[in-house]
Amino acid sequence: MKIRTALLGAISGAGALMALVSPASAYIACNRQGDFWHTEFRYIRPV
Repeated sequence: MKIRTALLGAISGAGALMALVSPASAYIACNRQGDFWHTEFRYIRPV
C-alpha cells in the first residue's frame, strides 16, 4: 500500500510540475495609433 501511494504521489507531482513549467509564448503586435495587443502569430511588417 505504501508503494502504491508513493507512486501515485510521484505521478501527480510530476504532472503538476509539467503544468507549471511549460513556457508561455506570445507576441506583441501594435498599430500606428499606438494600440498594442497579444497575438499567437508573428507578423512581419513590410519594409
